[in-house]
Amino acid sequence: MKVPTFSRQLFVNKDGNLESSMQQVFDVLFQQMQSNLSNGLTPDSLTTSEINNAADPNNRNTKDNGTIWYDSDAHVLKAKINGVVKTFSMV
Repeated sequence: MKVPTFSRQLFVNKDGNLESSMQQVFDVLFQQMQSNLSNGLTPDSLTTSEINNAADPNNRNTKDNGTIWYDSDAHVLKAKINGVVKTFSMV
């Protein structure tokens, strides 16, 4: 799910209406929530290489244990468990 960045800026105008930048944040947020949460949880779809990079502890933005991805190359679900990317087995 792609959650928009929330930055410190004017939230409402003098009339009490949302500023256009804040309206955009909410539009994107609600769109993402409807797409990814309304009918079940949809994990991010990444390639095998992108998942490995995201899970790499040497990456400054490494993802935490418990992160779940859909591997679009292998067509499987994967999760980072105890620092290792593991594939879900659906048998």
